[in-house]
Amino acid sequence: MKFESHARERLLDPIANAFEAAVDDVVTLARANAARHSRTGTFERSITRTDTVETASGRLEARVGSPLSSAKAKEKGAYIRARRGPYLVFQTNDGWRKVAAVRLAPQPAVAPAAARFQAILLARIKDAGR
Repeated sequence: MKFESHARERLLDPIANAFEAAVDDVVTLARANAARHSRTGTFERSITRTDTVETASGRLEARVGSPLSSAKAKEKGAYIRARRGPYLVFQTNDGWRKVAAVRLAPQPAVAPAAARFQAILLARIKDAGR
């Protein structure tokens, strides 16, 4: 007895399309998260994704993030010390401040969106099957 499946494209294209849509949804969620902490919108606009590639093992892979040097500090928090002098000097609503170091609290945008990827992908695959 011989069994044949549909062409590879007919079987896998809906899954690949669902993957693409789920990654786009994660970018949208990450930008919405970043907008809550943004004054200028630069970080929010910098969140992008790479093209989806198929790895040698047949897995689909795409990356979401920001190329900004400050992205990691925003996402995970940071401790910033003065390097060029004894103090960091910056302006606040209360006037100029002069401190030796500053602790930036984490304001995650991409990580919470990425945590929802699996649920988003499963919902997209379900929709593709209809």
